[in-house]
Amino acid sequence: MKKKNTKLIELTYNERELAKYIYDKYITTANYGRTTYFEIDDDTFAELKEYYDSDLKKWTYNKIVKLFNKTLENENFRYYENEIQLDENHNLFEINVDIDEELYWFYADNYLETFEEEFGIKIGYNGRGGRHIVIENNVDNFINYTTLQEYYKDLRNDFIAFINSEEWKEEEE
Repeated sequence: MKKKNTKLIELTYNERELAKYIYDKYITTANYGRTTYFEIDDDTFAELKEYYDSDLKKWTYNKIVKLFNKTLENENFRYYENEIQLDENHNLFEINVDIDEELYWFYADNYLETFEEEFGIKIGYNGRGGRHIVIENNVDNFINYTTLQEYYKDLRNDFIAFINSEEWKEEEE
C-alpha cells in the first residue's frame, strides 16, 4: 500500500469543545444517508458568543465551520444507523477467485485491524451481511472523515488485490 497521509486534525482543548458543542447542537444526523442539516447561518456566531462562550474568537469559529464543511462537501459522506459510514462493503463483487467464506472474513478482519492500529479508532461491519464499514459517530471522526475514508479505501484495495492474487493460498499451505 502506498503510504497515505494518516495525520489526523488536532484541535486545542477549546477548539475541540467548541466543535463538540456545534456538532451536537447544529448537525442533525440521519440514520441512513447524508446529513443535509448543518444549521449554521450568520446569526450562529453571535448566538454562540451569547450562550456558549462570550470570549469566542471569530477565527476559531471559522476554523471549526471550515472543517465541518470539508466533511459535508465530501460526496461519499454518509451515516448508517447513527454511525459514520466509511464505505459500502461490496468487496465480494470484486473478488474473482474462489475463497472459503470463513477464510475471506479472517483476512477482511485483519485489514480492519490494520486501520484500528493506525488510528486507534474502532472500525467494524454493520448491516445485513456486514455491508457497511462504520466507525463511531463523534466529532473527531467527523472532522477527520476524508483522511479516514481515504486510508480505509487504500486498505480495501490492497485487500481485494491480495485475495485476487491468491497469495493467501501460499499462507494456507
